[in-house]
Amino acid sequence: ERAVTAKYDLRLAALPQSLPMQIGAWRGFTLPPSPDLDKWFGSPEVAIERQYINEKGDVMWLALFGSAGRKSFFLFEHTPQTCYPGTGWNIVREDVDSFPLGDTVIYAQRGLAEKNGQRLLVLYWYIWDNLERDAQRGVLSFRLTAPILKDEAYTLRVMKEDFLAQIFGQALAWRRF
Repeated sequence: ERAVTAKYDLRLAALPQSLPMQIGAWRGFTLPPSPDLDKWFGSPEVAIERQYINEKGDVMWLALFGSAGRKSFFLFEHTPQTCYPGTGWNIVREDVDSFPLGDTVIYAQRGLAEKNGQRLLVLYWYIWDNLERDAQRGVLSFRLTAPILKDEAYTLRVMKEDFLAQIFGQALAWRRF
């Protein structure tokens, strides 16, 4: 659990307008909504699905889903580890990853998925609209997915250092209790 600063307003009320299509060297394109989005996420208040590409041709897919109230709990039921297998992907590995942010690190769930010889790396976590972490008041599921580029280590570095570093500023010294 970390409190972080972001370069963009990631509160539910500000999205999607606050998240630009150009993030650093990454140019974004809106993707059509997933067909079962409303069914699985209960018509979320925020549903952003974008593809970002840099000048090297590296690709990242960013998905942000957010809700408040009772339907916010759907966000916790439909993680990449539960959704990807439903579309034919095999989750080969799940673990927790960290990446530096300012003077400390933040943590993300990491998964490696395979399908028909293709491999995807996914990082995901939740961002609350409030310090109390009250999902009733708003929570955002943040998912970043990339095809394995040169190799897994390279892909992870690009995800963290080239893309996520353009969104998040620093982790703050903070404890909820």
